[in-house]
Amino acid sequence: MNKLIIVIALFLFIPINVSADNIQEIYLTVEIVKPGHNGPIYRSPTRPIVATLNNAILTFKDLKEEYILTLWDENGTLVYTMYIVPNVSDYVLPANLKGDYMLKLSSESSSYMGNISINS
Repeated sequence: MNKLIIVIALFLFIPINVSADNIQEIYLTVEIVKPGHNGPIYRSPTRPIVATLNNAILTFKDLKEEYILTLWDENGTLVYTMYIVPNVSDYVLPANLKGDYMLKLSSESSSYMGNISINS
């Protein structure tokens, strides 16, 4: 019992190095797309996409379909496009991209939109 108390005390008093990465969670809203259909689309919600941005590395978790990623600047100008494929989670954004952007992931059936800030 004394050994357990000593081990717990060591964990409490010994400083632990914690690195604070610049990880930004990206909150994406979804829009269901059905070409040629007018009016509301009655469908169950699609699965959310989990995305993070760490410096210039954009990470997606568990994508099941292909997407086209576009970045739009504050003036609504398209500044970057890339293909996002299943089973690849990390994508490096170009070093010249700095500032605030609207991120859009588009597939045949849905579009996800969110905002990111690139500072590195």
